[in-house]
Order: sequence, then structure tokens, then C-alpha cells
Amino acid sequence: MSNRNQRTKDSLHLSSITQQRPEQVPSSIHPPVRPWRDPVRLTDVSCRRAESSLTRVLSEPGVPRQLNLSSGQIKMPRDNKTPLIQKIAKQAYVTFQEPKSSANVADKQSELISLVTAVRAADLKIAPRKSKGSAGAAGLQNPPVTYMHICETEVFSMGVFLLRSGASIPLHDHPDMNGMIKVLYGKVNVHCFDKLENHLTVNSVPPHFDPPLDPLQMASVWRSIRRSVEEYTENSGPCLLTPLKDNLHRVDAVGGPAAFLDILAPPYNQDDGRDCHYYQILQTVAERETDGKSGEEQGEEKEKEDEAWLLEVPQPEDFWCGGEPYPGPAVSV
Repeated sequence: MSNRNQRTKDSLHLSSITQQRPEQVPSSIHPPVRPWRDPVRLTDVSCRRAESSLTRVLSEPGVPRQLNLSSGQIKMPRDNKTPLIQKIAKQAYVTFQEPKSSANVADKQSELISLVTAVRAADLKIAPRKSKGSAGAAGLQNPPVTYMHICETEVFSMGVFLLRSGASIPLHDHPDMNGMIKVLYGKVNVHCFDKLENHLTVNSVPPHFDPPLDPLQMASVWRSIRRSVEEYTENSGPCLLTPLKDNLHRVDAVGGPAAFLDILAPPYNQDDGRDCHYYQILQTVAERETDGKSGEEQGEEKEKEDEAWLLEVPQPEDFWCGGEPYPGPAVSV
């Protein structure tokens, strides 16, 4: 009796299902109809006609599509927005590979300055350092200055210098090189000098320095002019350095950590005579005596206050530069 009742229930259940509308039938019983189940087969002539029509459409101006006819695929272009640092690298290469006598060098340099002015730390994925620790706390594992290498060619090199709070890059030169310094974060003071013709010849009377120098050191003394002391922030344009103007310079971090983009053209190369030299500002006995003069007497010396004597020295012991990886967009030139 129980089996008969079960069969009756099953019959009623199946009857109710078959009476439902097609859209109410459970998908487990009737899978959905696929519209592409029986595709229309195109003839070779139809394919060629469709391909020809599609090619004409995609060749019209303003249609940003690429047709790969060999593979039968249509490729939409990716959003390949060129990073700003890549634009800077390409413009630097174009600018500095031109002969100095080229008529359009000024225009190309103007374009490079415009691009460099716009760059910010975020463009290079560099987070401003928050540490207020002074450079005096630096050690072997914590140098006062670090460098991120970005790229280098035979035409130019580009990287980022990062300075701890209170750190300085000592007075140095870029022999026969152009340079650009663009602050990415923080604040720096840049002291610029021009080396003048060295008049310490055999027949000249050298000045007296305080402290005095030995004869060997006197051969490494240069007369110079202090051109400027300028403050730069991320909102400033780049500091421009040329082979003849502002080539000697010192960079000081002011009020906290700082970082700047550095472009040199051409790069340092010892074999070609482009090696870095460091300098120390000397004080003459006359300058020391001026410190005790009256205001009127000091005014008479004002015309000479921009003149400075520099001694070429080895790299200062309290300065060294470490390295760290560059986190920004890859650059190719």
C-alpha cells in the first residue's frame, strides 16, 4: 500500500512540472537555450566582404582600433600614458645630444625645463621622509646622503639624491658638464661659485691665508666668484648649472630631509676628464682682519666680498653617499 501511494505522489509531481510555463521549469531539468548553439556558417565570400567593410571603418580618422587580420582579432589600445619621468629622459637625450651651435638647442632646453619643473616626488613614487634626525646621527648603515639611479646614457645621467635633515653635499664641480637640480620635497640652499683664471703664477704674490697653506697646497688654490645662494622647494623651477656658470656648488638640506632630481650632461667619466673635485673655501688674513673693522671700513671692502679662494681637497671624511633602489616608473632611452 505504501508503494502504491509513493507512485501516485511521483506521478502528480511530474504532472505539475510538465504543466509549468517554459520559463518556470527548473534549469536542472531544461537547460537554457543558447542562441549561438547553431551558428550561421559564413561563406568565404561573406567573410572577405565583412573583413573589407571592417577594415574601412577602422581606417577612418578618430577610430582608435587596431585590426590584426592574420589572427582575426580586434585589439583595443591600452591606456599607455607616458610617465613624466620618461618624457624628461627622452627630452634630456634630445636636448643634450645636439651640438652646442645648433639653432634649436634653446627651444629644446626650454621644453626640458618645463617638464622638469612639473615633476614631483609622487611621479617617481618617492614618499617624503618624515625623519627629523640630523646628519650627525648618520653611520655606516645610515649615510647622510643616498642616491637612486634612474638611467644613464653617453649623453646624460639622471637620478635622485636624498639628504637627511641638516646634511650637505660639499662644494664640488661638474667639469665641462651641464646640470639640473629639481627639488622633489623639502627645502635646499644651493651655493654657486664660478672658478676664475688662476693667477697664482711664479711672478704673482699669493695672498696670506688663515690658517697658512704649505707650498704643495698653494698649487691647488683657485680664485673664484660667489655667484649666488638660492633657496629651492618642490614648487621652484630647476637650478641650472653650466660648464662656465654656477658649475661649482654646494647643496644644503634646510629644516628637514630633502630630495632632488639630478640631471648631468654628459655624465661623469674619469677617462674623458670628467671627474668630481671637492673644494674648501679659504679665509685670507685680510678677511680675518676685516671682521674687526668698523662699518665704514667694512663697506670699503664690500666690492670684494663676492670673491673667494678655493682649495681643491679630497672628498671630505664626513661625507659619503649610499645607494638605494629607485621605486618609480622604468625609464628607457
